[in-house]
Amino acid sequence: MAQAVFVNLTAHPPPMPMGSSSDAGDSSSSAHARSHKSTSESAMGPRTVVETHATTVAANVSDATAKSKFKTTGFTRATTTARSITDALSILMILAILALFLAIGLYLFGVAYAKGLDANDAAEYLAKLRATADEHAAGCGTGIGTSRTAAFLIEPENAGARGRRQINVAAYLSKRATVPWYTCDSTTCKLPNCQCAQNRPPAGLDLSQVPQFITITFDDAVNAVTYAPTVQLLQGITNPDGCGAKATYFVSAQYTDWHAVQTLYAAGHEIADHTFSHVAPSTKDEISSLVETLSALAMIPRSAIQGFRAPFLKITTTTLDTLRTLNFSYDSSIGVTPVAGKTLWPFTLDAGLPVTCKVGDCSEAISKPDGTHSNWSAPGIWELPMYTLVAPDGNDFAIMDPPLSGANLMDVLERNFDLHYSGSRAPFGLYLHAGWLLGDPTRSDTVRAFLDKVRQRGNVYVVSNVQMLAWLRNPRPVSSTGAGLPCPGSTAARGPEVCDGLDNDGNGAADDGVMRTCRYPTAVFGTCAAGCPVRAPSVTEPVPPLTDPGTKCVEPMGTCVNGDWDATKCLCKCNGTVDGAGWCRDLLGSCSIAKRLVNGRYARCAYDPATSGKSAGKVNKDSATGNAAARVVDAMHGAMVAVFVAIVAVILSVVVGSL
Repeated sequence: MAQAVFVNLTAHPPPMPMGSSSDAGDSSSSAHARSHKSTSESAMGPRTVVETHATTVAANVSDATAKSKFKTTGFTRATTTARSITDALSILMILAILALFLAIGLYLFGVAYAKGLDANDAAEYLAKLRATADEHAAGCGTGIGTSRTAAFLIEPENAGARGRRQINVAAYLSKRATVPWYTCDSTTCKLPNCQCAQNRPPAGLDLSQVPQFITITFDDAVNAVTYAPTVQLLQGITNPDGCGAKATYFVSAQYTDWHAVQTLYAAGHEIADHTFSHVAPSTKDEISSLVETLSALAMIPRSAIQGFRAPFLKITTTTLDTLRTLNFSYDSSIGVTPVAGKTLWPFTLDAGLPVTCKVGDCSEAISKPDGTHSNWSAPGIWELPMYTLVAPDGNDFAIMDPPLSGANLMDVLERNFDLHYSGSRAPFGLYLHAGWLLGDPTRSDTVRAFLDKVRQRGNVYVVSNVQMLAWLRNPRPVSSTGAGLPCPGSTAARGPEVCDGLDNDGNGAADDGVMRTCRYPTAVFGTCAAGCPVRAPSVTEPVPPLTDPGTKCVEPMGTCVNGDWDATKCLCKCNGTVDGAGWCRDLLGSCSIAKRLVNGRYARCAYDPATSGKSAGKVNKDSATGNAAARVVDAMHGAMVAVFVAIVAVILSVVVGSL
């Protein structure tokens, strides 16, 4: 019977432990369970009860052990997860530090800045620059009404002239004549700040004591297209005082490379104002905005920007008043016709104008024929006239970009120079656009031949307007040592390249690897400023915030068309041999300078090593490193690379060890 009871009990499941879901039943269920338990225990013997309790205890212990194992496993998993996260964060931190070092290295060694304009973009932009240069040289551009063309070719008014696009007959209809009723009191108008208009040298100097000045000016944008032909026109020409020939650049903003402007200024050329947008009439904002941009992006001191030329030569008395307000020193927009022995010298505007002003509106500055004196004046402002080229009959022929070449051009230049040299010795000027030289490359050779010829006549100086102005304010007779002229230009300190517009490391290019290149939808330019503008400059915002880092080590906008780009050195390696034919770099880094024959031998590039018999016929590889100073810089660069690689290797070993 007992056995039967035991078998019956084992057929039932064991009781649930306390706190289980079975304990959650209602009170009737609990009462029923207690009644059932009491009846069962009464029916069982002592052994059966003991076994039942043992089974219950074993079940409780097993459940507690399972719970303990679950809790231990959960804790272990949490600890392992936390440790994994910590390790991952450590690795990420190390990788971040490594990335920082890589970024620093890429910045120092120029790797991050190796990409510039792609070939198609560069070609398209260069085409725009060339088209604009050609357009300005042809007398075209943004203008107003019938005065759209500038006063380049000048002829008497006639129906045929009116039909020619390049002729602005509304500008200079016939030869310029002095206003006979102009008056100026020379007893009160005295140098250095006042000079009456006259057709004899200043300060009572004899003609034999006066230097014959030749001024060559270039108008409009300075960029990769216009730079080389203008710079090379005067390269190698030296004045009697030993100073190199200098030019004046009247700069406007569109398509201008501000770093190219800086190199011109550093070389001693004058930078003057041609308004920001090249529009007429010239407002105060147009004039002052360009000054701000030149100062901020071309790094030219405000005090060095002294001259102005009105776009399309449309000068007005309002503009002249503005120049005085903005502390300019001179204007050079008014044409004057040379007359044998009677050509006007530059003058100040204290007594108004002594000549008519056919372009723009200068009537307020001219006295009336009835003797009524003009009340307008701009004390202290000089007018450096633009002397026209005249035809054999004495009529005006051209004021800018004479439409001639070869022997015809040489004849006009020589004949007009003689009007000045053999006459009153008033300055002789040649007023050009770069497109005039680009349109016919032989013109450059003709002008150089002309300069070489006339300089043999003695006391001839090729100078900028501001150099000439310094002499006009304080005239001194020429002597064996010169004419007391300033000799502008900076000498590069040899050593590592710094952004100053000069070639410090002696490799022929200025600021290579340290100059920033700034790109915008409508402009690309270089600058030595602390950063690129966040937007392209405009007349309303001439200097946007300089917070864009720009790019470095970019192929010159002029490209390496006569050589190959070496990104590791940020240089064009020009074609040719050291002592043979080939090309040299200009200060913008382009291979634009063709080597010249001198006494039957090709002149070396300025950055090539000294002449040596061993170098004859040698490929011009030294162009990539320049002189000894540049090679020292290369050595220092290599040492920096080695140190940087070592640091990266250590960081990588730490990363690998932590994995």
